[in-house]
Amino acid sequence: MNSVKRCLSILNTGPLSEIVNVNNQTDIESILNNPMVIELENLSIVERVFFVECLLLWIYHFRKLQGSSTAVRHVTVIEEGHHILSGRKEYEAGGESIMETSIRMIREFGEGIVVLDQEPSKLSKSILANSGTKISFALGRGEDIGVMAGCLGLDKDESRWLGQLRVGESILKIQDRIMEPIMMKVPFVSLEKQTQKTTTEEDKKIAPSGYGTPEGKTL
Repeated sequence: MNSVKRCLSILNTGPLSEIVNVNNQTDIESILNNPMVIELENLSIVERVFFVECLLLWIYHFRKLQGSSTAVRHVTVIEEGHHILSGRKEYEAGGESIMETSIRMIREFGEGIVVLDQEPSKLSKSILANSGTKISFALGRGEDIGVMAGCLGLDKDESRWLGQLRVGESILKIQDRIMEPIMMKVPFVSLEKQTQKTTTEEDKKIAPSGYGTPEGKTL
């Protein structure tokens, strides 16, 4: 009973309540039909994981109802993927979780998933194995280098390059298309550091009202 009370308290108080506890909801099509960045920095790690897992399952079931598609309908990018697709969770569960299963199957319905992480060794084995395209930029930790070297098919001597790549340099491998790892240089794009801003009327047209953008809040 205490655990249930804690869950209900999280959903009804604090920042998360401003996301899920709203009267005016936004349908999933509006979310997927607009370029959108959902910033969750004001939530705790537990709250972020809860929200992202709910959103990904929502997308999965929506795409499943639409049926199979050979065309890419939409791409979802997940930053700091190990919080959602954790190797530790996979180990404790004794196999892939519902999140890994959903992401593995969602490709059939035209939804692309990009998982970004600075510590790939913390990602689940299922995600590492079922990713069709693998790209690695410079890594600093031996465990991370070892994991990505295995994913990219690098031998012991070649794996050292993962720790010596310069800014913009990466190593790429695409399943069934680029069988051997190749070097790739990403063009430099200058970006101005963004600061928080007050929500405008135009922002409200794009961002779902139930996702932390009520009047007076920041995106």
